Amino acid sequence: MSEIKVRTLSGIEVECENTDTLKKTLDILREYDLLNQPSIKGDQPEPTSTPRSKPTPRPPGIPKAAAQIETLDPETEPTRAMSSFDVKTGLCVLKAKLPPTGTDAQQVERAVLATLLAFEAWGRPGQKGTKLLPSLRQTGYPLPSHPAHILDDLARQGNVTVSGARRGRSYALTSGGRQMAQKAIEDLRRTIHGSST
Repeated sequence: MSEIKVRTLSGIEVECENTDTLKKTLDILREYDLLNQPSIKGDQPEPTSTPRSKPTPRPPGIPKAAAQIETLDPETEPTRAMSSFDVKTGLCVLKAKLPPTGTDAQQVERAVLATLLAFEAWGRPGQKGTKLLPSLRQTGYPLPSHPAHILDDLARQGNVTVSGARRGRSYALTSGGRQMAQKAIEDLRRTIHGSST
């Protein structure tokens, strides 16, 4: 008995001993939309490669990495200017500590909100504590032994939403939290650049 070999247009290769097994396999592939008109080897000729057209030359004066340059949104630009994002570690760090206001706990809460806003500005909303808390440490905030309590307090106050459970929880700003975070970023900007600007 010879094996039946099938290769789909999506590149999936299937080898079966009989047609019943082949039909069941193809039905499964079809069900998950992984099948694009299968061709049984031997029934159709192998596709020949077509010559590829040459890429159009890049106009002079356009940098090679121009496709990677992001256009900055005027709404997120102030926040991005007050923070940096490390692609390798996934951490978002504020340029400096926020000016002191209230108790130490309130200052850390404001820093959490500002850091969440910075993550959003860099296109990464809804962060887990595993990225958020190390980002705060990098900014220079000493965190208590159980830093998750800070995030839970912010959720109880209605400044952040929590999704997921246990270590999979992620935190995102609510509209009230976003307003507080924008004020904190503005205070940080005034501290760094002086109150005259």
